Amino acid sequence: MNIPLFGQANETARSPVPALSRERKAFLIIIGIWTFGNLAFVYMSHFGLAGDEAQYWDWSRHLDWGYYSKPPMIAWIIALLTRIGGTSEGTLRSGAVLFASGSLVFIYALARRVAGPRGGRDSAALLAVCVTLAMTSSWAGSVMLTIDAPLAFFWAFAMYAFHRAISGDRGWWVVTGIALGLGMLTKYTMLILVISFLAYLILFERTWLRRPGPYAMLGILLIAMIPVVYWNVAHDWVSVRHTASIGTRGEKSIGKTIGHVFEFVGGQLGIVSPILFGMFAWSMVVMARWMRQAGGAAALRLRQRRDAGYLFLCSMVLFGFYTVVAFTRRTEPNWPVCAYLAATAAFAWAWNEKPHTPRMRKLLFAGAILGCAVGVFSRSTEWVYRASAYLAPANAAPNTVYFGPLHFRPAKEPTNRLFGGCELGRALSKYVKKDAPNAPFICSDNYQFVAWAAFYTEGCPRVYCPNLGDRRYNQYDLWNGWEALVGRDALFIIGGTLEEAQPRIDKIIQLGAFERADGVEAVQVWRQQTLIKTFTIARLHRYTGYKWRSVTEQY
Repeated sequence: MNIPLFGQANETARSPVPALSRERKAFLIIIGIWTFGNLAFVYMSHFGLAGDEAQYWDWSRHLDWGYYSKPPMIAWIIALLTRIGGTSEGTLRSGAVLFASGSLVFIYALARRVAGPRGGRDSAALLAVCVTLAMTSSWAGSVMLTIDAPLAFFWAFAMYAFHRAISGDRGWWVVTGIALGLGMLTKYTMLILVISFLAYLILFERTWLRRPGPYAMLGILLIAMIPVVYWNVAHDWVSVRHTASIGTRGEKSIGKTIGHVFEFVGGQLGIVSPILFGMFAWSMVVMARWMRQAGGAAALRLRQRRDAGYLFLCSMVLFGFYTVVAFTRRTEPNWPVCAYLAATAAFAWAWNEKPHTPRMRKLLFAGAILGCAVGVFSRSTEWVYRASAYLAPANAAPNTVYFGPLHFRPAKEPTNRLFGGCELGRALSKYVKKDAPNAPFICSDNYQFVAWAAFYTEGCPRVYCPNLGDRRYNQYDLWNGWEALVGRDALFIIGGTLEEAQPRIDKIIQLGAFERADGVEAVQVWRQQTLIKTFTIARLHRYTGYKWRSVTEQY
């Protein structure tokens, strides 16, 4: 009697597993190559840490519930990475690789959920991933551990989880709350995604406002923020003050405003590529039309309208916010980068649903090639300096890059911001010995310089950032610790040549912070035969206990 039962069980066990579609196989291959290729790059690259990366690493040595300009997540992530893999550039940046690949997984999953059956969901999801990889920002953001990599991951995670929640999948309101909470612990910008979610519920699905799901989501978010709020209360709301000052700093004039807006637009064209930016704009127009009117059966029309509204809000609320900010101050190109996560899914969906001409297909192909080409170029700029070494004239200036009759200053080349820390640390290591009780301490009024010094100097010493009265606050002001340094010498780092650095040296002596200064050393940073930057290190004798203070409250 048991034979048929066992036979049936065996038949069940041998039932074939559904085969992966060609598009899913392609996605797995792409994400595998992207992940392992990026890991190889971060461990083999000659690029040093950016100043902000080094600063976040220094935060990770002082774990807390908050920091001057950011919530604590980035420091927690780096602390975990360094405890597992040790303190190295590759260890830090491996986190960026993993977060970037994780973001692609959620973009794929979200695009597959919203895309209609026409043309195949898998093909639309694969297109969303390919377009994301064609963005120039993806090539930098996937190998540099700044705030952007974990923020984009939690942003994409939250968008996917919220879509599952509004579709009625059980438990996903809680998951959405967790994703939003982790995002808010990464960067306060995550609050704009919360606003997008609430706007969606009000505009499209008000019935959810009479259910416990959205309130559970918000409750988890608020619980996650309790430690950060407590930290801000204990530190006079310094992080909130800094964030609130973003739209108020800078000179106000019509000319400045126009310049900021053009710079914002140019920055977006640069991090996305001009063609893809136009494609994303087209997809937002399509989403806006679908929000108002959608063809097909009633159920399909309602779903399409809601999903179009969802992607539109997740993209345009953030983009619109930073567009407004651009009218008040200079913005950084990467600030609205999370707006493009929803835009890629929207584009892939619209592309699959809307008819497109051969000319549009060629334009998309050109945009993808252009974005990838710029991305590859950004990772391989060393050939520029190798070429300049051969093409420079006999009387070439050392601080100029040459291409025959064309030439430019290396300060305009963005990847040069990743050079200098190693050379600076090597120079400082000659004077700072780990076991020497009277060794000078390291300081600079530039927080990126001291962060570099902390990471690259032998022994990773504690560093200090004095405020000479003409800079805004930073995290080093909160740590203080100057009272233990009275009577000790210092190595003061200034950017530029001795002639450029001398006014800063004179000022710190005139303030009465040290008795005298001598022993100046210049540290030159070269790429091939091109001098890209210079540091000056001055020895300051006997710190007097001067109380550093800012002339104005600059957050």
